[in-house]
Amino acid sequence: MPRDLPEFENPPVIEVVLSIQFEPLVKLTNAHLGLLWAKYKDRYPKTQSFAPIEPVIEKFGILPPPQEVRVQLMQTPVLRSWFKDEAETLLIQVQQDRFLYNWIKGPKADEYPRYRFVRERFEEEFSIFQGFINREELGEIIPNQCEVTYVNNIYGEGVWKDYSEVDKIFTVFEPQYSDTFLRAPEHINFGIEYIIRNGDGNPIGRLHMLAEPRYRREDKQPLYALTLIARGFVQDSGLQGASAFFDIGHEWVVKGFKSITRPEMHKAWRLKDDS
Repeated sequence: MPRDLPEFENPPVIEVVLSIQFEPLVKLTNAHLGLLWAKYKDRYPKTQSFAPIEPVIEKFGILPPPQEVRVQLMQTPVLRSWFKDEAETLLIQVQQDRFLYNWIKGPKADEYPRYRFVRERFEEEFSIFQGFINREELGEIIPNQCEVTYVNNIYGEGVWKDYSEVDKIFTVFEPQYSDTFLRAPEHINFGIEYIIRNGDGNPIGRLHMLAEPRYRREDKQPLYALTLIARGFVQDSGLQGASAFFDIGHEWVVKGFKSITRPEMHKAWRLKDDS
């Protein structure tokens, strides 16, 4: 894993997600997900079910014409299962074509355990899932995309007061207009994408950034929610290949976060000098 990444003593991150998307395991049913929970229940005793996440594949070049829409009758849909720990800060999500591992900041302001911890826990829990799939003869896990997601809640920290001061947070904004007609905006939300390339200059994924104005529920304090998603192709087969992209995605997320935020915010988050 890269060692020359920016590091903040007090980062604004509130959630980290590592995800492997793979070819659908069509034999995996809701009943199997119940059996799978038994493998995790001692450490993740809470469970819920939700609709599955739609598959996403990063594509490059000229997009093909839209395909004809076909309506098919389906059997009982296979849900997405959540397995949560007692504190509800660690979460496993499983569906027919995805395995995700989340760290979520708790209400008591838990300290971010750092990427290495999340990746190691992902690998441990995914290995259990992979063993279950093999024992139950439910098919082969063939990864096709990986994701690294960081969600950050950016508060004023004495640097900005309202949403119109977005230029004090993000480096991509400058408060310049071609005339005096428009004043300060009420709020701004934006999305930006960057291509992730390998050493040969070939695209292997994208870094997606999405900023949205929000309020803290308890005191209505304004904040910007900045989500960074590095999504791309598995670099090799199996878990080893997925972990290789996790490291690449993590590097792009962390460096991209520093690049798009201003030095004044870095001081508030206590960026280490050697970063």
